Amino acid sequence: MKKSEDRNPVAGGNGSPSRTLKSSEKNGSLAVAEPADVHLDVILAQLQAVRDGNFSVRLPGSWIGLPGKIADTFNEIVAANQQMAKELRRVGQVVGKEGRTRERTRFYESRGAWGEMEVSVNTLVEDLLRPTTEVTRISYFASFISEPARSARSHL
Repeated sequence: MKKSEDRNPVAGGNGSPSRTLKSSEKNGSLAVAEPADVHLDVILAQLQAVRDGNFSVRLPGSWIGLPGKIADTFNEIVAANQQMAKELRRVGQVVGKEGRTRERTRFYESRGAWGEMEVSVNTLVEDLLRPTTEVTRISYFASFISEPARSARSHL
């Protein structure tokens, strides 16, 4: 959800903008956004949570203006990381534990390095499975080759 509300800066004590005014979509009244310092404290806390591996955190979707755009972008990045972690767990389970060797990862985001990571993981899975696949294939065909030889010996 992208923010596109009208912004009108209100000058602080030193003449610099310290707050943002927003036209309310319901009744046309003005709502005052919180000072930017409050946003920075929340952003820092959520960034630290993500750094520590918590991909369930989000910034408020109610922020407007530049803080709102930052929150939207942050939330999209964290959601992509959360989905990627979930997908890696899934593929680890179905390929590694259940032996469903045709399964591959599919990440939510495929632009740029996100897509490159998806390809890298899938290539890794294929490379790790190749020896197993080859041994299985050779064993399968070897059983057909050795079967006629066993049959011929048993008739002697």
